[in-house]
Amino acid sequence: MIKATCIMITFNEEANLWRALTSVAQFEEVILVDHFSTDKTCEIAQSFANVKLFQKKWTNWGEGKAYAASLSTHDWVFNLDADEELTCPLIDEFKEIIKKNNADALVYKFTEMFINKPNTKWARTHDKIRAFKRSKGGYDAGNLVHEGISTTGISSAAAIPILHYGTQGIDIVVTKNNRYSSLKALEKFQKGKKPSLIKLVLVFPIMFLVGYFIRRQIFNGVRGFILATMWAYYAFLKEAKLWEIYQREIKETSPQSSPKDRE
Repeated sequence: MIKATCIMITFNEEANLWRALTSVAQFEEVILVDHFSTDKTCEIAQSFANVKLFQKKWTNWGEGKAYAASLSTHDWVFNLDADEELTCPLIDEFKEIIKKNNADALVYKFTEMFINKPNTKWARTHDKIRAFKRSKGGYDAGNLVHEGISTTGISSAAAIPILHYGTQGIDIVVTKNNRYSSLKALEKFQKGKKPSLIKLVLVFPIMFLVGYFIRRQIFNGVRGFILATMWAYYAFLKEAKLWEIYQREIKETSPQSSPKDRE
């Protein structure tokens, strides 16, 4: 068994959870914080001997992950989403890194599974810190979405990517884009960032070009064109919703607005 803790936060993940938990069966401990799922998520979690199930009201991604990490009984923590999977080569690599003890955090790339096929090896993917020593790092609990890990120790790049099934279908990506863009716009507003007409006009074409050419989705054929377009639309939604929030704020604080306008 791996002397480390895998952490997850879930809400209605019965379609993905069995695959994810099976892939971390070698971890001594899996801390799963569920946000009161209404499907069979908790039932699936309880069927795995190494899973410790907790339930907590949803606040945001950063706080949820920080809470899960705080429950760990090991120094090494591996952050995994329910729509992700660790492969056997990745597990073997992680064991070896723990044994050598020459890193305090690990940066992983992701293999995106989109419309039943993985990204071509020529496409560039994002990378994130997903494993870290609690004694050397932690979460920013203020992040509403796309939680971040900061570390004071040595970060090392892992060789084996994490499999990500969160973009399997167009409907899934559209739903996520809508939900996450709302949270990200609110986060921007809370940090004092302001909307810009220039950003509204330019963000879509620029981010499409970034996704299609710089991140090399061009090598994924039609799938890559669709995915790059949806990435660009997500970037546009964040700016458009930030503009919407400011318009509501202006209306509500305007001395000329009537009580009826504020209803």
